[in-house]
Amino acid sequence: MMGEWPELINNPQMEIMDSIHGDNFTQYKIKFEWFKNEKTGAYLLIPDAKGIKPAVITVF
Repeated sequence: MMGEWPELINNPQMEIMDSIHGDNFTQYKIKFEWFKNEKTGAYLLIPDAKGIKPAVITVF
């Protein structure tokens, strides 16, 4: 009904626009390729903890 699923982007290009350090994480304002030749803005939140850790990305 909505059409075909777009082709996956294996290595999307990401650009860091700004960063702010919070209490225990860093918030990055980024742009990344979400469709072929098209970028969108988002926030990437990465905790300060060492080792493997979760991260959050939001496009709102």
